[in-house]
Amino acid sequence: MRGGSDSGPGFSFIPGASPPPSTPTPAAFQVKTLSSAPDMISGGDTLLEITAPVGVALDKVRVSLNGKDVSAQVPVADSTARVLRGLVTGLTTDASSSTGSTNSLVVSNADNSAQRTEVKLVNYPITGPILSGPHISPYEYGTVQNGLGAPLDADCSAATQVVWYLIAQLYPGCSTATRRPRAPRQTSTR
Repeated sequence: MRGGSDSGPGFSFIPGASPPPSTPTPAAFQVKTLSSAPDMISGGDTLLEITAPVGVALDKVRVSLNGKDVSAQVPVADSTARVLRGLVTGLTTDASSSTGSTNSLVVSNADNSAQRTEVKLVNYPITGPILSGPHISPYEYGTVQNGLGAPLDADCSAATQVVWYLIAQLYPGCSTATRRPRAPRQTSTR
């Protein structure tokens, strides 16, 4: 039998009728890297900002990096603006690569697996290079002359140093002999 109800499930064609409704694509998450361009990250971490679409509960936003859940690294920063922000760590690096190491970041809705946004992040070694090509060799190290000590590796890396200075002109009546500089207070972002 042709057509009719005995031919199984399907759609009937009726001239002039609208096609059956399609399932709308869920709104995408907006993902931004704030500390650098997504293809120019170095050092294995990036400051990330995610804006969730209306209708997605902020506690249902899931973030994964290379298949590992890193949602806890991106807490809600502004619930009114629907923004999550945080430092995502653990990006992979291939020290021998001059093109960086590609990492996959996926932001998804725990209640709707079809609602997801994937971003490719390219991470380079902290020593570079990112834009300039291979390091120049031989390279004259200037770490000792600049008070940073001997270089730590062949890339001329130096140990991080933090030095606090008190500028007396900013504090009238203050003498560096009577006041010692203090580190700024730590404040919570939550």
